[in-house]
Amino acid sequence: MASTSSTRSASALLLGGLALVCVGALAWYALGRPADASALAKDTAAPKASSRDSSSEPQARTSDPAGYAGLDGADAADSSPPPAPQKPVRALSARQRELADELGRLLDNEESTRAFVERNFERGGVHDWLDESLEFLRPRIGACDQPDPIVVQGPQRARLLYPCERGSVEATLILEQGGGKLEGILFGGRDIEPNPAVTEAAQLVLALIIHWDRERFLAGFTEAFDEGETRDFFASVRGERGRCVLDGIDLASAQGALWFIECDSGPALLKVSLDDDDRIHTLLIRARRKVRPGP
Repeated sequence: MASTSSTRSASALLLGGLALVCVGALAWYALGRPADASALAKDTAAPKASSRDSSSEPQARTSDPAGYAGLDGADAADSSPPPAPQKPVRALSARQRELADELGRLLDNEESTRAFVERNFERGGVHDWLDESLEFLRPRIGACDQPDPIVVQGPQRARLLYPCERGSVEATLILEQGGGKLEGILFGGRDIEPNPAVTEAAQLVLALIIHWDRERFLAGFTEAFDEGETRDFFASVRGERGRCVLDGIDLASAQGALWFIECDSGPALLKVSLDDDDRIHTLLIRARRKVRPGP
């Protein structure tokens, strides 16, 4: 993050970008690693943040090479009157249904990861990330049933929910425009405990918001975070939200998570994702989504 805006309301520190399970594009869930494929990242452009409510907003100076699963269109709570509800579009195209079924077979370990990648992606660099993500999810979720569409945003994007033996998997398929190949996949496990390093990272963030510790910051964050901007951002969060504690998991993936947090000022969301050295490279604090999307 290289610059700070004091005029826009914000509660997001997006360093390195929003996490997206994407091979070269996007921003959502939580949590992955590789530069061209991640469990919640977009590696081609600076991310866009919305529904922010803090007075300080350091901007990302590099794209996020990783991704939590997990995490794009979370509707933030606000005080404005809600618009008249519209029934979401949930009809998958034939290609989206085909890909949804293939991803289901991957989750159930009935499909070769390499064959899936070679068949559905133009770019390389996806296989290792996808293997790692599946290795994290499979033992935690058990067998999964056919997915239910949550919302379909035209032929290029569809969000799905796979009900599984233990919890569920929320996934987003992003197709290339005008083609049948995948541009990216986003997914994370609902209500699944993340790896211990991810939990420790989330606890570090909440501790530094209350009491700044330079040594802990340097040890726990990547060089993408400017020390002064991060300290100022945490001070603004402290002034706005007060003390916060972890209050359960929304989504988790191999290297990140989207946490429910409870603050003195009310509920919020915290997203962290880690690099290969278990240092924080993506951080987002924002209002909690009004309704957890479901089919």
